[in-house]
Order: sequence, then C-alpha cells, then structure tokens
Amino acid sequence: MISAKKIIVFLSLTFCIFSHAQKRIENFSYNPKRDKRVLSQIPISILEIPTLNSKEWLISYRYWENAKKDMLFEDTNISNSEVLKKYPFTLDRMQQNVHMLQAIYTPIIGFSILAIVPYISNSAYFETINNNEMRISYNGFGDSYIAALFLLTKGRKHSLYFNGGLYIPTGNIEMERTVFSVENITFPYSMQLGTGSWKPILGATFLRDFTIGSVGAKISYILEGNENRKSHKVGSLLQGNLWAGFNVLKNWGVSAHLQYKDRASLISETNDIIYNNSTTLFNSTNTGRNLLDIGLNVYYKPIYGIFKDQVFAVEYLLPLNQKVNGTQLRNASTFVFGLKYTLKPKINLKKGIIGF
Repeated sequence: MISAKKIIVFLSLTFCIFSHAQKRIENFSYNPKRDKRVLSQIPISILEIPTLNSKEWLISYRYWENAKKDMLFEDTNISNSEVLKKYPFTLDRMQQNVHMLQAIYTPIIGFSILAIVPYISNSAYFETINNNEMRISYNGFGDSYIAALFLLTKGRKHSLYFNGGLYIPTGNIEMERTVFSVENITFPYSMQLGTGSWKPILGATFLRDFTIGSVGAKISYILEGNENRKSHKVGSLLQGNLWAGFNVLKNWGVSAHLQYKDRASLISETNDIIYNNSTTLFNSTNTGRNLLDIGLNVYYKPIYGIFKDQVFAVEYLLPLNQKVNGTQLRNASTFVFGLKYTLKPKINLKKGIIGF
C-alpha cells in the first residue's frame, strides 16, 4: 500500500494550495459569459473541468471508443506472421468501449470536487499459428477516480487550476476465460479491467481567453501505483494537452487538440513459463508507450429547451506518432462523445437554496 508518509505529504501539499487560493479568491476577476465560453471549448476528453458558481453541480456522461490494430515493434510495423514465429497465438486487434459517469460539485467558488466511475467493455481478437481466429469479450467496472480542483489564480482573461486526486482500485484484475479449449485462463495484467493499485495524480490546467477564442494547456502525472495482491504494479503516466477553441456560430464551436502520453511499463511477473511463451501479452516488457495524438473537438450548446446552455460534444483523435516498448498493437483511433449538464441552484434570499 501507499506509505503513510506519502499520504501526509500529499494531503499537506493539497491543504497549502487550497489555503493559498482561498486568500486570493476575493481579488479574482469573473465574467460569467466569457468564462462559460472558455470552459465549453475544453475538449470533451479532458476530465477535470471546474464549475463557476458555488453550490453548482456539473454532471457529465462520456462514451469512449478506442481501437487498436496492427503490430508494432517499438516504432516499426511488423506482421502477425512475424509474431507467430515466436508465439503460438497473437492479439490481432482490440476494441475498448467505455461509459463514463462524472459528477463535479463546487461547494465554494474556487474549489470543486469530482468523482468518476467508468464501465468498460473490451473485445479482443486473436490469431493462431494455424490461422484460426477467436474473439474474447468481457466487461465490468474499471478503476474509479476522485479528485479536487483548486483555482490558484484568475485574471480578466486567464485562469490557473491545480488538481489532485486518487485512482481507486475498483476494477477487476482476475478476469478469466476459456482460451482455445483451455479453461480458466487468467487474462494478462495489461488486459484486465482494473489495476488493483491506488494511484495518486497531480495536475495543473491553464486557460487563456482571446477575442476570437481561447487556448488551454493541461499537464498531469499519475504516480506509480502500489504493488497489488497479484504482485503486479502499474507504471506512471505523464500526460500533456494543448488545445485552441473557437466559436463557429452562436451555439457551435470547434477545438483543435494535441495530446501526449508517456506511459511507463507495467511491473508484472508471471512464473508460469507456458504463459510467458504463449503470447506477447504475458510479458511486462511489452507494455508502456509514448503517444502523440491530434484531435478535433466539436461542441454544440442548445439555446432552447431542457438542454439550454448545456454542452454536447464529440471528439476524434488520431495518432501522429507513437513508440511502444517491445511488441504491441498500434493505437489506431479514439472517439469520444459526451454531454456536460450543469445544475444551477435556485436561491430564495429568505430560504436559501430551494432546489435546482
């Protein structure tokens, strides 16, 4: 488990940042119309999005599709036949669909808390040395996520946020299936729905408004997880995002998005020599990658009805460059659809908050 010393340092840092932010918050500059436009232009794949007003809720739903196909050895394309010279079967392609529910609450201006629960459906397609094919499908909840967002500084046209959080190991790490007539084969750690590890995350987001649009930058770092009950450990993840958003029409907008991920290898040891020699998936040296994606985000804000001023968005990302550790599938594309729905409190000056 994560040591008590690390938890104390993490909580102390979080408290110091929050205290600093609260001392300066009364001097911040707010323009609700402009601030909402800037927040709307954040790509839908960015999770840590603050709300503007105290006692305000932001409920969001996202649907992700991530496709992987074609084998890479580091940054070189290789065929399945080359992999099958060393292993009796190989992963040919993989499709992952994720339904993600997120809730963000702002008890006071400048401080938000959020929680995310994902439900994952995976389909993996295998090819054998005898040219047989097999599909394995499985689903379940992944690791949950809780975090806090702090507004560090805010000027007339810029703002800087800090976020700190924790991934909670709610996902299954013991998924198993019958594979090629062999019963109760436990999936490789890299294919499991969860990690079995507690993982702290720190990050910062900068937003800047311009007359014709806005730009943003976000950096986050997920620390290496603790060793789980299967003696596996998930590696760290450094992620950076840059985007520029523009209004196209009154209630339509687009954002161009660059995303970089540097994921470290898993630390996973399997003592069964049969497993290690059956496929690349059981060897932890075939995990981790550097990935640079380019994406286009399109959003729409209805001007009438129950969804007035809420945000619908779709985003499509394609890899510009990637390099994997060992032999892995190439990341082919990522599609994200989402809805961000803000619940604004109805306030009676005598009775206080009376509903949403």
